Amino acid sequence: MFAQAPGQQGRSGGGRGAHRAMRQLDLSEGQKTQAKEIFKATATEARPVAQQLRQAREQLSTDIKAGAPEATITQDANAIGAATAQLAVIRAKSQQKFYSILTGDQKAKLDSLKERRGNRRARGSSAE
Repeated sequence: MFAQAPGQQGRSGGGRGAHRAMRQLDLSEGQKTQAKEIFKATATEARPVAQQLRQAREQLSTDIKAGAPEATITQDANAIGAATAQLAVIRAKSQQKFYSILTGDQKAKLDSLKERRGNRRARGSSAE
């Protein structure tokens, strides 16, 4: 729900969704400052990893079109998996830091917002 890697907004509800959640949590000015610092540091950390992920995806596409051997395709897929995992860890650390600056009431509200968001996604996917 929060700090997304560059180019990831919309995939996991980042970008505007994080700002909307921050407004709904009624953060203090100090919390807003801390949150901005957390998200800025996360974006800085995620940027090169997101670039690696884009390059790995491009390489896989190139190798598929070139009829590369399975070992090469596997290597490309492993590179995608590693970069995806790195981004997941970066996001999780960011969410953990953000969660730690919230009051008990704000944590409860955030948990409720995440649950509602998850329920909306589940309903949307069941319609397919």
